[in-house]
Amino acid sequence: MQISFITIAKDNYEEFVKTFTSISRQASRSDEYIIVDGSSDDQIKAFVASAPRGLFSALVYRYLAPSGIYKAINLGVSVSSRPWLWIVNSGDLLECGARNSVEDVLSSNNNHDIIVGGQRYGYGDGRATYIFQPSERSVWPHQSILYKKILHRRFGYYDVGLKSGADQMFFAIARKHADFCILKKVLSSYLLGGYSSTVSLRAAREVYLVSIALGRNPFQSFLLSCRPFVKAVLTMVFGKSIMTRIASLLPGRHRVVSLIELE
Repeated sequence: MQISFITIAKDNYEEFVKTFTSISRQASRSDEYIIVDGSSDDQIKAFVASAPRGLFSALVYRYLAPSGIYKAINLGVSVSSRPWLWIVNSGDLLECGARNSVEDVLSSNNNHDIIVGGQRYGYGDGRATYIFQPSERSVWPHQSILYKKILHRRFGYYDVGLKSGADQMFFAIARKHADFCILKKVLSSYLLGGYSSTVSLRAAREVYLVSIALGRNPFQSFLLSCRPFVKAVLTMVFGKSIMTRIASLLPGRHRVVSLIELE
């Protein structure tokens, strides 16, 4: 199995180093690593230039002036040369053993086009850590997806007209025609509060469109698109600590795995 890891970075040097380290610790020497950087300084560029060359078969750096994350991801995909892709953006982390987990799956069944696993996430401030386990009809966390590059020939690149949901739309469509495996194991972690966590009317519209693509009816899709606004309002009213406690009591795929009260 040969993978092209792709990381998009922009003015977050410390987070990028953590992402780079989480990938390099478990990558095979047959893998390549592609970094598309839109930073306003040369810190990340200098780090990549000084990184040991034996970690990957190829370590590729590309600068792209900020013009949308999906345009940057599409650039990474276009220059990749391995049959498998794994997009782990700056600030996201691969869980220890993630690569071995997907390799074990493929060793028993190499017909899969997509392997998706669970995700650990939180705010990183000691409040709570959650685990999301995707299902056949749920959204899939892109940080926990290994997939074949050939899927882009069949379904195109990520839609740059979408600002935060293009990856979800791509996999909502691809899963209908591709062989996929849902792994009951956490493959990645990320911090809430980034671009994809932004609450806006545009983001709500994209949630609605993805939900429709996943087969939900318009009413269900509308309710899902409203959920971030409802959560934001309740958090302002009751506070994040109370909302975390409520979330820990609710059933579903979002499971609280640790809870530390703020002082």
